[in-house]
Amino acid sequence: MTIEITQMPWVPVLVNGKGPYSFGIDTGYLGFCLSSHVVAELHLAESPDGRVSLGSLAVCDLTFRDFEITVRDNSAISKLANRRVDGLLGMGFLKYFQTTLDYPASSLTLVPLQQLIGRWPPPTPGTSCVRISYPNRYVVVPVRINESAPHGFLLDTGAGTCVVSDELARELKLPREGSALAHGSVDAKQCYGSQARSLCVGNRKVADLPVSVMACAHVSEYAGTRIDGYLGYNFLKDTSITVNVLDLTLCISD
Repeated sequence: MTIEITQMPWVPVLVNGKGPYSFGIDTGYLGFCLSSHVVAELHLAESPDGRVSLGSLAVCDLTFRDFEITVRDNSAISKLANRRVDGLLGMGFLKYFQTTLDYPASSLTLVPLQQLIGRWPPPTPGTSCVRISYPNRYVVVPVRINESAPHGFLLDTGAGTCVVSDELARELKLPREGSALAHGSVDAKQCYGSQARSLCVGNRKVADLPVSVMACAHVSEYAGTRIDGYLGYNFLKDTSITVNVLDLTLCISD
């Protein structure tokens, strides 16, 4: 399916047959939500625990019926993204699919994981596959910075820039280049700018990549394991990735 990609991928979604509404694809967000303004427009009844029942939701060539979804005020994200955000497809949704995001082709493919059981096609030529981990629904990718040993980075399609933790930046003696903001779909955090001589995932290597450095202790606590950074748009923008949390692989084009 053809989608729009700015710093975050955006996919058109039909909600109860209405729309299309614009949902962000955010692997760094653990939930799956509908924006409160869409709830108001569709005159949906919100429960006391902040959920609504949907008759249907259609994305790509898939339609899902009769389920509940979290309601979230995404006005701050809309301001950050400079567009109306009608919902987010986070890992609460994506965990059920093999997800392929082809950034250069602006395309999204979702394959239900149950269709892949017993079918492990070989990687596409020009791609490499790496083993990922999946602690508490965070997709953690092995990343090498400046030819270092692999470090665990959160795959975050909602982040505009790759992020390196304060701790890892000190270990690798990354240069400090002044104050900056690291923007994600949920918030923006104060940090400082830096640059990696190289950043590698599988066979894909990007030289002289700007990165932001900030504390990652909060996400490490949520994940229950050390998170050394975020893998964001400025690394992903020229590649295609396929994430499969069933067999714990990420395939990435060279």
